[in-house]
Order: sequence, then C-alpha cells, then structure tokens
Amino acid sequence: KLADGLQRDGYAVVDGFLGEPVASYIRDEMRIMQRDGLLKESELAGGKTGTNMRYSMASVRGDVVRFVDGTEAEGCYNIGLLKEFSDQVVIRVQERVPGLQAQVIQRGKLMCTCYPGDALDDKPCGQGGPCRYVRHCDNPDKNGRVLTALYYLNSHWVPSHGGCLRIYPSDAAG
Repeated sequence: KLADGLQRDGYAVVDGFLGEPVASYIRDEMRIMQRDGLLKESELAGGKTGTNMRYSMASVRGDVVRFVDGTEAEGCYNIGLLKEFSDQVVIRVQERVPGLQAQVIQRGKLMCTCYPGDALDDKPCGQGGPCRYVRHCDNPDKNGRVLTALYYLNSHWVPSHGGCLRIYPSDAAG
C-alpha cells in the first residue's frame, strides 16, 4: 500500500504506524525534551539564493526543534525505536518503487519538532497564537534528499485543531 501510493501519487499515508502505546511513549519523550529546554527555536537558512545565514522567524516557521539520532542519553529510547522501524519501512519501500531503487538513501538525524501554539490569531506564536510552517519545498536545493517521512504524535486530533498537512504537486520548475 505504501509503495503503491508513493509510486502513484508521490506520497502515501499510514495511519496508526507503531500504534498508540509507542506514540504515547514518544510524546512523553518530546514533553521531557521540551520541559528540559532541549528543544530550541527553529531556524531558516538563506540557502542557495542567500548567504546561507540562519535566522528565526515565527511567522514563517514557529516550531521548537531538536535533531536527534535516537541514541542520546536524554530520553530518546522510543524515538530510536521509531527511527529503526522507519528505516526498515524505507528499505522495503525502496525495493518496490522503481524510481527509488537506484537511489542511495541515507538517513539524517530525526527532526523532533513541536508547534507550541493555540488558535488565538491576535497573539504571536509562542505566546498563545498559532504556530506554523508555511508552504515550502522540502528540497529546493536538490541536495539528494528523495524521501520525507512525517510521524504525527497528536492524540485525538481533529481538523479544527489546525496543523493540516497539505501536499502540492510539483510544477514545471519542480
């Protein structure tokens, strides 16, 4: 199903990946990282059109983030399990999707991120207002990344909470 969706649509969704108990453990690890100040304000970069400077702008990207490999001593055991299971899924999908078979797929660190906002439009992100990551291309520099995997931890999420993922098809410019 996953490989078929990727091949047909360019994306695929797997609901309940690893189940609620594991998601709950990972949520707990995220809360601990946030409580302990291990999640930092996200940054944007100038990329190929700028000087590659790094800066924060909550109106564009209002998350707090930590990049981990899942082996950190500070409570990333279940995040490490997610990484291991995800890697196995990627291997199986790569075997089944012709466009990925010739690719060298190498994992970077996991981006553990939290959007700490509410829906009060009159307040800024991080102070009760909505936090977001505006429409963007995951790999505008064509640096070799070919897959992006997202794992949502929101329990009992409904669309009125916001944060809907929207995927736009590529245009002629990619």
